[in-house]
Amino acid sequence: MKRTAHAIYRETLGITTGDVITTSYKSGPYVVKQITGPYQFQQTFAYLTIWPYPVISLTLSYADPSLTSTAYINHVHQEPDGRYLTDAHDEIFVHKPAQPLPAQLPLLTPAILPEYPFQSGIDYRAGDSHVWHCLDCDRDFNAEKQDRHCGPPCPYCTRRYPTIAIPIIVMGNGQSGNDYIRSLNA
Repeated sequence: MKRTAHAIYRETLGITTGDVITTSYKSGPYVVKQITGPYQFQQTFAYLTIWPYPVISLTLSYADPSLTSTAYINHVHQEPDGRYLTDAHDEIFVHKPAQPLPAQLPLLTPAILPEYPFQSGIDYRAGDSHVWHCLDCDRDFNAEKQDRHCGPPCPYCTRRYPTIAIPIIVMGNGQSGNDYIRSLNA
């Protein structure tokens, strides 16, 4: 699995560029400038994160034009009841403007990316730092972390040590951990 850039959209998961955003932790108001995603898994240089639902990332500007910095809210998902939450379980409030902004990006309907391809024989319920993804052979494996600087050796590829492996983090219900995988395998 190679890192890929996510597409940028004007509208997805019911949020549109130009919408005004506030948060349950009393920040904002912000105006949505750009929406990245949706995606259900993301590989960074340090982790492979898997969500049980599509998430998006928002690029925001302050609604007050005298404030010129950019803000970001990452990994926002929509609950079945319509609420928007972050991984930290903070709520995002979306307000539609009375006068929509002119479109600067083409209106695209994003396709939900495929779910993570879970591999057979791997215990994804093992918990954080016990499930790994090898960047050399693109396979997942279970192992204990052997030292604090390197991932464990990959049991599949010829490159034994140091393995370029990143831990897999499974997100679910606004909490870090493997609750989602446990519910799948219950």
